[in-house]
Amino acid sequence: CTSKSASSFKTLASNYSAWVAAARTAWPRATLRTLGPWTPTGPTTNLTAVRAALFAQASLDAVVTVDISSIITLANSYVMTASDRVHTKSGYGNEYLGRGIAPLLSATLPA
Repeated sequence: CTSKSASSFKTLASNYSAWVAAARTAWPRATLRTLGPWTPTGPTTNLTAVRAALFAQASLDAVVTVDISSIITLANSYVMTASDRVHTKSGYGNEYLGRGIAPLLSATLPA
């Protein structure tokens, strides 16, 4: 871990905690959930590091996490990702992402 990435992760943690505090002030009865992160081309080394840092901070802030990084993978990214290699394809890519997120998110809801 470089000092630059350590600083970035510290900033991520601080900003995340500030968001959690603001959300809890605005919606005190809500159960917060954090989804992601993901990329439209599948998991990367950087994505894995960011996910670990984000989910560690979410745990400290008592926020439910939902890992959606396995929905779009390198193997299916050509079908899911637009030609810009950044966005999901209109229609099918967005629908596929939504259908993947829905059961993962549903699993975090009370029975």
